[in-house]
Amino acid sequence: MSRIFNRKVLIIVLVVILAGVSIRFLLVEKVEMGPIGGVVRGGLAPVESGLSSVVHSVRGVFGSLAGIGRAQAEKEALNQQIADLQMENNQLRENKQEVERLRRALGFKEANPQYSLLVAQVIARNPTNWFHTITVNRGSDDGVRKFMPVINSQGLVGKVIQVDSHSSEILLITDPEGPAGAVVLVQDTRVPGVVEGMGDISGKGTGMLRMRLIPYNVTVEEGDEVVTSGLGTVFPAGIRIGRVQNINREAEPSTLQQYSLITPEVDFYRLEEVMIITQVSGGR
Repeated sequence: MSRIFNRKVLIIVLVVILAGVSIRFLLVEKVEMGPIGGVVRGGLAPVESGLSSVVHSVRGVFGSLAGIGRAQAEKEALNQQIADLQMENNQLRENKQEVERLRRALGFKEANPQYSLLVAQVIARNPTNWFHTITVNRGSDDGVRKFMPVINSQGLVGKVIQVDSHSSEILLITDPEGPAGAVVLVQDTRVPGVVEGMGDISGKGTGMLRMRLIPYNVTVEEGDEVVTSGLGTVFPAGIRIGRVQNINREAEPSTLQQYSLITPEVDFYRLEEVMIITQVSGGR
C-alpha cells in the first residue's frame, strides 16, 4: 500500500512540474496575459525555484558521475601505459643481453678464423634432464650434420646427435655419454685423460665433469686448465673444457690411475645461444 501511495505521489509531482514548465513556457512566450498571468506567474514562482534547484542538483550528480567515469578511464589508460612500458623495458633488457651474447660470439669467431661457425639458438631442453641434451633451431637445411662439435664463447658444449630439417639435438658434455672417448690434455703439463659428464653433483646448477685415466705418476694441480687434444674424431684441439677442481686416486685395485673433478667453463644452466663448428680450416 505504501509503495502504491509513493508511486502516486511521484506521478503527481512530475505532473505538477511538467505543468509548471509548460505554463512557464507559455508565460514567457506570451507576456501580455494580463492580471491573471501575473497571478499565475507569482503562484508558480516557488515551484519554478524548486524545479530549478532539482535540475541543478541532477546536473551536479550527472556531472560528478561523468567526472568519476573520466577519472576511472584515465586511471585504466595510465595502468595500461605502465604495463606497456614495463613490457617494453623487459624486452629492451632481453635485447641488450642477446646483443651482448652475440657480440661475444662474434669476438670468438674473429679470434678463431680456423672455424666455420653457425650460430644457433636453444629452443628446447628437458627440465628433468637439464644437463643431458638441448635442441637448437638449426638443421640439415642450414648445413648441420651429425657429430658436428658444438661450442660457445666460453668453451666446449657438446656434439650434434640428431638432425632434422630445421632443428638439431645436442648431447651435452655434462651427460655421462657426452664426451665418451674424448681425449683431453691438462694444458700446461700436457697430461692426457678422458672426460665424462657427471650431471649436477654440486647441486648448484652448474653440471660437473670428471677426467679419468690420468697416469698415477704425473702431477695434476687444482686450477689446471683442461682442453681438447684433437686426438678424437669429433672435437678439434684446443677448445676449453674446464679447470681441475680436485684430484683423487682412481677406485681400482691397481691404484695406477687417478681422476679429477672438472669445473666446466660453460654455464650449462643458462645456455641460450651456441655455435656449431661446420668446418675446421686444414681439417674437416
